[in-house]
Amino acid sequence: MVIALGSSNYYYDISRAHHFRSVSDALKLNKAVDSLDSGSTITICGGGATGASLAGALTDSNDIDRRIKIKIVEAQNNILPGWDKRIISIVFVMNYNSNIII
Repeated sequence: MVIALGSSNYYYDISRAHHFRSVSDALKLNKAVDSLDSGSTITICGGGATGASLAGALTDSNDIDRRIKIKIVEAQNNILPGWDKRIISIVFVMNYNSNIII
């Protein structure tokens, strides 16, 4: 599963791509995550505040940190671009301890 975060959506005719903007969207995402097979990977495109938060929330709320792999992909050199380096370090360690690959 790929979750692309951003200000605009273009799905390139990918039938299973969904937008993520409301509580209803979040519930649909949760249902899709719950239906994933063990060993699946969720790739979150965007390592800003929303992507880092979503990765943490997925591991916390679904207890999937061992059943499903979570990866964060960020175009910049590090997650949370523009944030204080101390905060970046804390988030990096927290994600590492949750089995999230950055």
